Amino acid sequence: SGSVPSNRQDATHGEARNSFRASYAAWSSRTAQVLAGISMVLIGVYVLLICMNVFMRYFLNAPMGWVSDMGAIFVPLAMAPCVAVATSRGMLIIVSMFGERLPRGLRRILNIIVRIGTTVVLALIAWKMFEYAQSTLNAGRSTMLLSWPTWPVWYAVAVAFALAVPLSLAPPLPSTKD
Repeated sequence: SGSVPSNRQDATHGEARNSFRASYAAWSSRTAQVLAGISMVLIGVYVLLICMNVFMRYFLNAPMGWVSDMGAIFVPLAMAPCVAVATSRGMLIIVSMFGERLPRGLRRILNIIVRIGTTVVLALIAWKMFEYAQSTLNAGRSTMLLSWPTWPVWYAVAVAFALAVPLSLAPPLPSTKD
C-alpha cells in the first residue's frame, strides 16, 4: 500500500517541528538584536543632547530648553524595546537560582509557568499601552515646549511590548560557546 510507516511520519513531523523551533528562535534573536540596536542609538542620541544642553547652559549661558521635551520622546522609545530584548533572552525573571535546586521535571514545569505568566503580563501591558496611546491621540497630548504629539511615541511603545509577547515564547538558540 501507499502508506508511510508510522515511525517515518513521526520523524518527519519531528524534523518539521525542530525546523520551526530553529526558525522561530533565529527570528527572535534577530528581532532582539535590531531592537537592542534601536535602543542603544536612541539612548546615545539622548545622552548627546543632554551633554550639549549642559555645555550650552553652563559655558555659553544659552540652555536648550527643548531637551526636556526630548526626554518624553527618547526615554520611552529607548526603554520599551529593552523589555522585548530581555524577554527574548529569558532575562526578565531569573528562575535558575531557585530552579537549579529542583529536580529536572519540576524545573521544566516552573519554567513553563514563568514563561506563560510573563507572556500574559506582557500581553496585558501591550493592550494597556495601545489603550493609552489611543487616549493620548484622542486628548491631543503633546510635549510641553515643542508641542509635538506624543501619541506616536506611545504607539511605538505598545508595538515594542506587543513584540515582547512572541519573543518571550521563543526557544533559545543553541549556544555556540563551550
